[in-house]
Amino acid sequence: MNSSRSVTTAGIFVGLVSLHYGMGFILGTGEQTYLYGPSGAVYALAAGFGLLALSLFAGFYWREQEPIWDLLGNRYGETVRHLTNFLSWIWMIGVMAGQMVGAGYALSVLGIPANYAIVLMAILIAILGPKPLEDSAWIFGTLLVISTIALLVGLGQLGGISTYITSAGAFIPSIFSNSPLRMLGIATTTILLTLIGMDFQQVLVRGQSEASAVRGSLLAGLALIPIAFLPTGVVLGALQKNIIAAQTINGKDAIPLIISAIGDKILPGGGLILVIGLMLVAINSGSGLNRALIRSFQSAPFMPKFYKKLNVAAWINAGIALGVALMGLTIVGLMVSFYAIYVAGAFIPFMAYLIEHRYGLRFSPAAIYRSALAGSGIATLIFTASLIGRATKSPAFVWLVDIPEFWMIFIGITVAVVMLGKPGKEMQHGQ
Repeated sequence: MNSSRSVTTAGIFVGLVSLHYGMGFILGTGEQTYLYGPSGAVYALAAGFGLLALSLFAGFYWREQEPIWDLLGNRYGETVRHLTNFLSWIWMIGVMAGQMVGAGYALSVLGIPANYAIVLMAILIAILGPKPLEDSAWIFGTLLVISTIALLVGLGQLGGISTYITSAGAFIPSIFSNSPLRMLGIATTTILLTLIGMDFQQVLVRGQSEASAVRGSLLAGLALIPIAFLPTGVVLGALQKNIIAAQTINGKDAIPLIISAIGDKILPGGGLILVIGLMLVAINSGSGLNRALIRSFQSAPFMPKFYKKLNVAAWINAGIALGVALMGLTIVGLMVSFYAIYVAGAFIPFMAYLIEHRYGLRFSPAAIYRSALAGSGIATLIFTASLIGRATKSPAFVWLVDIPEFWMIFIGITVAVVMLGKPGKEMQHGQ
């Protein structure tokens, strides 16, 4: 057995949960709940169901070991490999930007203007990006656990289990009163990203056995689904108790404000400690993403050597993510939009690879490349159009502004399917 395959079912469980359950999950769900009510839990729920669905792919990933871009590249050529790698870099930029926004708005609770705080977080993520922080991962994990305990304590003070049950029970009605297409776009994109995201795959391949990878995925999904309503219940309870008021704050700072109030009730200065803890967790996640992005950056064959240096690549990644973070999008909307660019480009080519793997049909490298390029390209165009519509308030783009995630994923995947075309039969020896 490969010595790197030493992670137990429990380790797979923790690894997968930690990939989704972070500041994007907590602060993003809090913001969505503040803006849209109980349906704000849709991203968090989709993350849980995505992990359940990942169990169907866990055995394949465990056996194959290689990341998706290498699987596709080995089969369809270097152009497809590098395009898929680039698309993976894009979605991680979106997640890193989301961590910057979350950390910035946590810090803004202490009185620093949000945009200045986001810039400061970007600088820290750029500085920490090249540095190995694995030995201190337990510190940040502990801070995340403390933040979760604070949310549980807060839920207890804000109505307890009855508030939680009410939030969960109101979820479906809230979806239909808050743009079901938007919620469908967020859910679909998040689930598909979980199925083909490199980070999730890398956790699975370290499992002791195929069974441990499958069991870990199932347990992670089952754990994350009930947790999804924790930030939602806390925000709805805080609104009912007037700890925060409707339509008076941005929404990104809803959870930090509530955490701060809860901490101050527990002990003097407790709120400050908890808010700083939230900020540090987001910075750690962002710097970890930056390290993964640096590796992706360095593997690009077209990149000049100067830009592949650790510090240079770290600052480039952080600078691009900062530009994304300052677009003014919601945390979930920002992350899911970048998920959609990757998924629209990579999901159909990967499904084509699996069809070949199982049924012996054959897609040409040119068809796979066209599919990936067209799917991601149309998703990027739709995202750009939504930003233009948001900035100009042009009637021509109004249909995109509120639900870009839906149009990006469904039009992007449809175009990818059309460009893929029909497969041919695998050529047999002697033919």
